[in-house]
Amino acid sequence: MQGFSIIRLLAGLFLAALALAPESAALAETRAANRVSQSIVVAQSGGKTLGDAVSEVQRRYGGRIVSAHTEVRNGREIHVVKVLTEKGRVRTVRVSGRKVGRN
Repeated sequence: MQGFSIIRLLAGLFLAALALAPESAALAETRAANRVSQSIVVAQSGGKTLGDAVSEVQRRYGGRIVSAHTEVRNGREIHVVKVLTEKGRVRTVRVSGRKVGRN
């Protein structure tokens, strides 16, 4: 009889832990989202967008754009554009973007 109550107790604890686990995961996810939102970098006006940088590289070097992305360094966007030139070489061009600030 005592063995049955221990199993019942363990089953109850397991079910309680199982019920609380999703809530804990949701709470951790909310906290992580809050930390991310506090450090979001917001672009300010007065500089080139990634689209502007791609257009400029396309005009200057011709060829085909292979990839383009934006990095943030020292408070400024740097647009990195890779272009396949007409000579068959991939050239990486960095174009200064907008100043950024913390939100």
